[in-house]
Amino acid sequence: MNDICKVIFNKSIWLYIFALLIILNANSLYIKDYSAGKIPDYAILVSSYICMSVLVINQRMLSKKILMSTLKLCICVGIFVLILYAVNPYNINVNIQWLLRVAVLIIYFVICKDNEHSLLMAYKNIMIFIACESLFFWLFGSVLGIIEHTGYLYSTWAANENSIKVCNSYYGIYFETQMTDSFGNAGLIRNTAIFTEGPMASLNFCIALMVEYLLQQRPYMPFVVIFVLAILSTVSTTGYLVLLSLVLFKLIIYPVHTSILKFIKFVVLPIAIVVIAGAGIYVLADKQDTMSLLLRVDDFIVGYNTWIEHPIFGWGAGNTYPLQQHMDFWRGEQTGFSNSIFWVLVQGGIYLAAPYIISSIYILLYLKKMKEYKALWFMIVYLIMLSFTIAPHLNITFVVFISFVMYVYGKKSKSCR
Repeated sequence: MNDICKVIFNKSIWLYIFALLIILNANSLYIKDYSAGKIPDYAILVSSYICMSVLVINQRMLSKKILMSTLKLCICVGIFVLILYAVNPYNINVNIQWLLRVAVLIIYFVICKDNEHSLLMAYKNIMIFIACESLFFWLFGSVLGIIEHTGYLYSTWAANENSIKVCNSYYGIYFETQMTDSFGNAGLIRNTAIFTEGPMASLNFCIALMVEYLLQQRPYMPFVVIFVLAILSTVSTTGYLVLLSLVLFKLIIYPVHTSILKFIKFVVLPIAIVVIAGAGIYVLADKQDTMSLLLRVDDFIVGYNTWIEHPIFGWGAGNTYPLQQHMDFWRGEQTGFSNSIFWVLVQGGIYLAAPYIISSIYILLYLKKMKEYKALWFMIVYLIMLSFTIAPHLNITFVVFISFVMYVYGKKSKSCR
């Protein structure tokens, strides 16, 4: 009986389940499925609270001070969201979801004292599996056609108005959602793994790569290579820019002492920069032909023009109608939005953007002060990524911000002892 209880309440198992739920929330097709197999948002939320509860129970010592601090933080978040809804009572469900999703992460991070990125490490380890299986099916299924798809999945994501998008499914763990014509008239299916689109797959692969490469004490190079290949296969300009930034970081920061390292730094890495930059320019040129680049630039203009009309409190949580009203006719049915910064500003104005801005400044300043350059580079690159990907409302974004705040707080506490 004791052995069964140890397995049931094993901290590592529940931590990985928690991390998996965060991945599913990151615009995976499992929650965007039009069919009956769709996982409801509330199911992920309830499951997250179950995981958090088990992880909290695993804490042997719970001081009154920590419990009161957690309660105060959750109350502050509740008051913050309540004020936002009181000013803009547009969608109470979105406001409640934000409150509950942030609260569960605050409870976990504070009570479980996760100031060493434990949840991000679990996230990365699951993402390596997703990268491996998606690369396998992408190469032997989507590209070479050796493996046939086993079914279909129906989604409204990126479909035309009032229509359903049909995606090929490979055993329910890999889906074909997008094609690019960057590589000739025949086109190339992008590796979107279990996600709705290439940029979203790229975002998750990039976060996992940076966790492995910048947060691990000693990066495991086979994992790094797998993540790099997965990012390349998404054919995402943002992903290519992230790879370029990591190569530049390696080139600038790390000293060289041997002839082999000098050869790598002054010959291999510059070649890698040229190759990655060339691939990015090639894809970027294709994006100009397909209006994707123009849409991303227009998103900044549309976002600014929409936000500036209600700069303090925005238009209300979940309200996308004002954005669409400010879009020009030349966009046609391309009414999606890809800019996290202005998404936040439009939804809740400077008021909602304040926690993102304050926490970013806090993290960046103290990481620089502590000379944590790898972690600092992670955060800088991540903030830039948010400018070109719509992800401010995803759990993974909340996890990154809260995890880094806890990391900095933990480092400060140790230095004060």
